[in-house]
Amino acid sequence: MLRLPSLFLIFFFFSSLPALAAPTLLEAWQQETNELLDGIDERERKQFEILTLSNGILHSIQHVEKTLGNAVKSCGEAQPHLKDDLYAYYGGLQKNLTGPMKSAKSRISKMIKSQTITTPKRMRAYINLTNKVAVEKDNEVKWIPISREDDCEDLLDKLKDEETTQKLVSHLNNKFGVGEELK
Repeated sequence: MLRLPSLFLIFFFFSSLPALAAPTLLEAWQQETNELLDGIDERERKQFEILTLSNGILHSIQHVEKTLGNAVKSCGEAQPHLKDDLYAYYGGLQKNLTGPMKSAKSRISKMIKSQTITTPKRMRAYINLTNKVAVEKDNEVKWIPISREDDCEDLLDKLKDEETTQKLVSHLNNKFGVGEELK
């Protein structure tokens, strides 16, 4: 039978061992990136760069869309006289991005299937991990909602600017010199 001092010593011993913490998302992503890139040839490196760049652009534009939505909401609450216009122009931006975003997602999916670095399942998991790391890092930033009338008017001007929308669409449509499949 163990006595109380013996139990205390056993507990103290195990509690003083270094914790075997699970790797962070960033560490898991770094490890998976290194494993995927280890031993690939130049053609596969190009595939990797185009695929990850395409995904990064898509994910960034989704982030911009979400951030603009948050800004529209905060401005609409703080500046009610701008609310209808803000929501109308933001809705137009979303409408203009819907088709190109759908096409970009489809193109990325086809690239994942046609790449020769690893299995499509593993590459899809890697892309999902990459996106999770980006979201995690973004969540570390404390965003401050905009509410000043000048800032909200500037936001409205940006939403009205067709050139901004066209730049986003252009980025989504960029195929980086490759077709639907990576070869």
